Formats: sequence, structure tokens, C-alpha cells
Amino acid sequence: MKRSMRMVRDIFQDENRTEFIVATIPNMMSIYESARLIDELRANSISVQHVFLNQVQPENTECEFCSTRHKEQQANMAFITQSFKGLAVSPIQFFDREIRGPYAIRVMADQIFPKQPAAVLSGSTNSDSSSSSSTGNEVTSGAQTSQ
Repeated sequence: MKRSMRMVRDIFQDENRTEFIVATIPNMMSIYESARLIDELRANSISVQHVFLNQVQPENTECEFCSTRHKEQQANMAFITQSFKGLAVSPIQFFDREIRGPYAIRVMADQIFPKQPAAVLSGSTNSDSSSSSSTGNEVTSGAQTSQ
């Protein structure tokens, strides 16, 4: 058992073979927990270079809940910038449906792996983190308020 654990540890600590990618959401508790996780991973010599910032609410002035959520997340961006300095942060918009099927996965993958690399936070907020794009009829950005 100890030998297996050493092998796993060695794989995790080998930057050429393994990178731990942290996924979080832009609320303070999740940001704190993700920052703590990154500190622990680094303390154990495990490579962390990327953070996926999931469920980013696009601006939507026609939905009071969406607008309030967007403003709250934007207020958290300064702390995100400070907490994840030096890491590539990929914002992923909030979708109105669960991600299922090949089309929806491609839409999400385009945000995770954009044609341009994710911005590495250096101290300024990433103003593009809340941008949204039309994604077709299967998955769209923002929350739907109709019931």
C-alpha cells in the first residue's frame, strides 16, 4: 500500500505528467476554499496553473435576480484577482440549462479552452469575465426567470 501511495504522490508531483485544475464559482466562500486548496496543493509540490471560474453571471438588466448576482460577482472579482494571482483563470458563464450532450459540451469547451489562452491574473480585474455570447437554442447564457 505504501508503495502505491508513493507512486501516486510521485505522479501528482511530476509537473510534466500532472496538473491540478481548480474549479470554483465566484462567491466568497468558494473563493476562500479554492485559495486554501491551491495553497495546500503547492505546499505538497503539486502543480496548479489554471482555475476554472464556473457559473459567471452575464449582465442582464431585464432580470433583477441576474443583475444583482452579476453585480455581486463583479464585486468579488478583485478578491479573485488577488487570490489567484499568477494563475490562468478561465471564466465560464452561467448557463440556463444543465450541460448535456455533444453540442452543449462544445459550447462549454469553447469557454474553457478559448481560441485565445485564458488570462493570467497579474493584479488587475479581468473585465471580460462576464461577457456572454449567443450559443444557439440548446444552451444559452444567463438565468431564465420564466416558470
